[in-house]
Amino acid sequence: MRIVTLLVYDSPAQTGTGPRPRLPAFDFFLRRGRTTQHSELDPVAWLCSRYGLAPDPDWPVAPLLARTARLASVHPVWLCADPVHIRLDSRRLTVIPASALSLSKAEGGELVDALDRHFSPRGQRLFAFDRDRWLINSSLPARIDSGPLPGISSDAGRILASGPDAGHWNGFLNEAQMLLHAHPVNAARQARGEPEINSLHLWGAGSNPLPKAPDRLVVSDDPLTLALGATSGAIIAGTAAELLDRMQTETDASALIVRRASGESSSVADHLVAIDRDWLAPMLQHLRGRRLDCLELVIPQAPGMLGHKVTGSAFWMFWKRLPPFSRITEARIE
Repeated sequence: MRIVTLLVYDSPAQTGTGPRPRLPAFDFFLRRGRTTQHSELDPVAWLCSRYGLAPDPDWPVAPLLARTARLASVHPVWLCADPVHIRLDSRRLTVIPASALSLSKAEGGELVDALDRHFSPRGQRLFAFDRDRWLINSSLPARIDSGPLPGISSDAGRILASGPDAGHWNGFLNEAQMLLHAHPVNAARQARGEPEINSLHLWGAGSNPLPKAPDRLVVSDDPLTLALGATSGAIIAGTAAELLDRMQTETDASALIVRRASGESSSVADHLVAIDRDWLAPMLQHLRGRRLDCLELVIPQAPGMLGHKVTGSAFWMFWKRLPPFSRITEARIE
């Protein structure tokens, strides 16, 4: 069978409180698809599980990213160190991720260089993987139980590590916070009225994961998906059209598409409209024309992930009616 799975990091339920965008292809999947509950709690866990990886105790995201970025691995352990802002208000401490902080590449580079100079003599090298994610190459084990930060903000309690090696890494975190607080980049940001980068979120530690190869083709704007696909030997396509063209030469193949958005809820809505128009709609046309055999849309839906699977017969299921997105949390589980 020619099967395409499309994972979207953002659910239509996350588009905010304003008018919901028109998403006819998403609506078709929700109305006509067979819905299944995936046990994984977030897209990162879903992706790693699909490629045969297991948490130990966290998902080994950092070494995959480091390998695809061709970063020099001096030490055996890698972990993600995402720059964040911890905000104190009258009720609680909140963590704001870098994606919502307008951190420039130059600012990030200066902060990473300072951290690297400070910690490298002790066996921890720091690298800027991209604007919103930094990586640590460590000589010490990092068995900490963590995970990616959800959404635009979260409880600051997630910053402190737990697990067998939590003591060392919480000490590292405290020292890094003091260095960041005193850095000129943060002084300049504070003078401009911008939130400082005053902490790190440590997660995704591992050494040398070996992903399995469930997909023949992969296309994505997500670094983790590209790392999993490249490491497992998948063909990396650039567009939906290229993937569909390649699928025509296959009689039995699985393909994975992953799209993600970040930022405020309004940009999530715009991103979902683009996915609906540029990715889901062409896939459905190929399914209707029997050039694909099965499509599955996977989206986050607490307490896990929901999959909505359709085949060619879905175009004749006129009796399956569901108001667009109004009952997304009441999807039937089969």
